[in-house]
Amino acid sequence: MPEYKKLDYLTKEQLEPIEGNMESQLRTMNSDLKSDDWQKQFEASNTLRRFLQFHSSFLTSSPLFNLHSVTQDVLKMVESLRSNLSKNGLITLTEMCGALKKQMDSEAETVIAKLIKKGSDANSFISEEVKKAFVALSQNCSDTKIIPILASILQQKAASPKINIALGVESIIAKNESRVNQLRDFDKIVVILGNYMLDSAVEVRNASKQAMSTLISFLFSRSEMDKILQRSFTEANVNRLNTIINKELSSGTSTLMITNYQGILIKGKNCLIL
Repeated sequence: MPEYKKLDYLTKEQLEPIEGNMESQLRTMNSDLKSDDWQKQFEASNTLRRFLQFHSSFLTSSPLFNLHSVTQDVLKMVESLRSNLSKNGLITLTEMCGALKKQMDSEAETVIAKLIKKGSDANSFISEEVKKAFVALSQNCSDTKIIPILASILQQKAASPKINIALGVESIIAKNESRVNQLRDFDKIVVILGNYMLDSAVEVRNASKQAMSTLISFLFSRSEMDKILQRSFTEANVNRLNTIINKELSSGTSTLMITNYQGILIKGKNCLIL
């Protein structure tokens, strides 16, 4: 029976640059990410994080680096029933989004599908890492890529996927600030939040109301949003939404929900800075 050593999670500040032959270490990383040995996978994901933080230009220009293959390997870690491996996979995925940004567009649909599934994990430390990954993906990938994906998976049965979708939408709103109503898919943002504000689960309603409050704080006028609501919802539901918006969300005291799930600076109206 193999002996396992204790593996600790590393913060970004604890990561160190790669020393020695980087091509050789990249080959080893690629091999170990596919290993059946979870400890090798764990260490390989930390090597990937080191490449992303200190040697991203070398990594992305190397013929040894295949983004699709590496993303698939990291997502297999995320799906692992071994919670420490899953968490390290999620940490790695979050940092991939932050470092590679729109290069992750091609992987976004698959990544979101895996995050939606993993977000229902009973372990809170896993579900919190899922939220961080959702925020990182939404902030760093192209809005024209992410918003249609979120709109296409709007209909979910469980509450946790809906909360994460609302979180992703709020991330996009915060990134665009007062330009949000100029987005090509602005109508989809309004429809997602409108649906979730009427959801049967209070947690979903609260998450979507928070995101809608953030949206309203960046709008100079609600006229376009009102038109979208009127053509997308029944008169009764429009009245319900307007009641919520006018009575609960127009006080101008919104605090961005996403500031709880990421360590990078987000600037915006009424936003807490961590």
